[in-house]
Amino acid sequence: GGVLGVRSDYPVVIVTGASRGIGKRTAKIFASKGYTIVIASRSDKEIRQAAQELSATAAMPVLPVCCDVSSIPEVSEMVAETITQFGRIDALINNAGVTGPRIYLEQVEPNEWNSVLSVNVCGAVNCARAVLPLMKKQNRGTIVNVIGGKVGWKGMPEKVTAYVTSKFALWGFTEALSKELKNTKIRVNAVSPGPVDTQLANNFSMENNSTVIEPSRLASEPDAAAKTIVFLATDKSFPLNGKLISARWDNLDDIVKNGRTHNRTCSFTIRRIDGRNYREVE
Repeated sequence: GGVLGVRSDYPVVIVTGASRGIGKRTAKIFASKGYTIVIASRSDKEIRQAAQELSATAAMPVLPVCCDVSSIPEVSEMVAETITQFGRIDALINNAGVTGPRIYLEQVEPNEWNSVLSVNVCGAVNCARAVLPLMKKQNRGTIVNVIGGKVGWKGMPEKVTAYVTSKFALWGFTEALSKELKNTKIRVNAVSPGPVDTQLANNFSMENNSTVIEPSRLASEPDAAAKTIVFLATDKSFPLNGKLISARWDNLDDIVKNGRTHNRTCSFTIRRIDGRNYREVE
């Protein structure tokens, strides 16, 4: 890899939850596109190991950071270190997530339930809040939130209310923040990865008597999800903003071709009431 501590002339991306699965694969694709990469995880050992693997083939620097995204001080430190090392942040990928308790709601410990929202929702909020001042100063940037397949999926399992709630909230945050940033050159979108063979997915499938995703139906590699994330983080997806893209079902070529049209409609959202049925009052 490249040299740390040198102001980067190349785009810089922060990927959270990057020690394995979708996050790690996403970082690898960014590396192949010449990005300087900051990868974060709560496990110092795992993130350093991932950085070693990525650095072996990356042309640009790979900076590993041990960071719990639910901790505002740790997130602030990660972003400050990125700015010190590279002087810019072009993209933020909010991929860190936990499954949380798999138990009926009335049996769950409130703190355990709430901790899922602390990571999956507040973690993304903390990271976005930390990078936005620099992105506004740069007058450019992209944020991609990894939603999880539970948003919009009719096969929603039972006993995962915390996880599902957190992912719907993360979609709401995506759309609300995109509206807040509509007059800037910062875009915010979300990805639904679909079934992917990751430890997070396997955590669901191991639950006794309540198999959420059958291992036989899992994709073998998180490639489609990673490619969709990178697509949304780069100029190729311009002007898409405030949209939810399915890595499994949506056609990226169509989005490139008809992006402006999609951006003006309720396409790629979870809204079922739009201007065709109810006119907005001007």
